[in-house]
Amino acid sequence: MNASCRGLTLMEVLATLAILAFALTALSHLQATLQQQYGYARQQSLAVMLAAERLATLRLGLAAGQTVSGGTERIGPDEACCEIVLPGADTRYRRRWRVNVASAGGNGRPRLWRLEVTVSWQDRKGQDQSVTLYTLSGAMALPAHADAHMPAPALLHPF
Repeated sequence: MNASCRGLTLMEVLATLAILAFALTALSHLQATLQQQYGYARQQSLAVMLAAERLATLRLGLAAGQTVSGGTERIGPDEACCEIVLPGADTRYRRRWRVNVASAGGNGRPRLWRLEVTVSWQDRKGQDQSVTLYTLSGAMALPAHADAHMPAPALLHPF
């Protein structure tokens, strides 16, 4: 055979196609796994944001001198299932929060509250998932020389 007419043998072509098929199968599997992990990360991120939002609401209520207590609510994509509607959400969440007195002052009034918010949901595989955030919120006492016209004690949020 002439040196200028050399080409690939059938075995070389088949080996190349087998390697290419194996690589494409592996990439397809990787993409499916990444898409599944993205969905879980999205659900978990939204759950953390919902928990953080409730913690902020509780802290603001305490700072304003309001009485805050525990509760629960459902959050999801439509009004039929949930008290709070999240447009574009594809998951139903349940948000539960508790407010406990962690420490009382000398006058028996709470000085430190323990706030806990748990958001739970079912992932796409039907497994139960949850995220829980905790924080402490405390009241600052007025100084002894405080003016009678000073506002109520401010609340510190060191955590």
